[in-house]
Amino acid sequence: MIGTIKRVSDPDDTFGAEYVNVVDTGDGSTLGWFTAITQSPPKAQIEVTSLDVIGPETVVIGERNAGLVMWGAVVPGRAAWRYKTETPMYVSVGAGYRMLLVGQDGTSMKALDAASGRIVKAARLPDEAIGRPWAATDGFYVPVEGGILSVGSDLSVSGRIIVKGLGGNVRAVSGPGFVFLMDDDEIIMISV
Repeated sequence: MIGTIKRVSDPDDTFGAEYVNVVDTGDGSTLGWFTAITQSPPKAQIEVTSLDVIGPETVVIGERNAGLVMWGAVVPGRAAWRYKTETPMYVSVGAGYRMLLVGQDGTSMKALDAASGRIVKAARLPDEAIGRPWAATDGFYVPVEGGILSVGSDLSVSGRIIVKGLGGNVRAVSGPGFVFLMDDDEIIMISV
């Protein structure tokens, strides 16, 4: 749960600190708060840019100034690792604890080992990414103008799927064997 702390006496006044709590969805109780970015809430304002679930008890949180932080719900408040980086445009979780980070320029990409927080490989896309990549069996699919690039776990581009008219800001919703792509003016379903 991500939110902003406000004064009870003046609900319009904000401390400027955001928080990330671990909440038990069964009974709604708060199990703990995430303190790997701000050591004890409320401190400095944080801006969460991404939150990616890696496993049943593990999450990687992106923060505008702190970079990426891996945090496990088993020990609330303790970071497993931190990776200081500029805020990626897109973060996507793949198989085998591999994460794809696409830089703000839309073409630089890094493969990060989510278990250790270390960069495994860096490369460039031949075209600018226009939406968040999604996991494939052997890597990732990255939406670009007019199609989708197939990027291996070693960050090599192994193929391109032509999708006429795909452009603008793209969102993808994937399922087993298919993906829905939504851009500025259409919804496309393709088999992958």
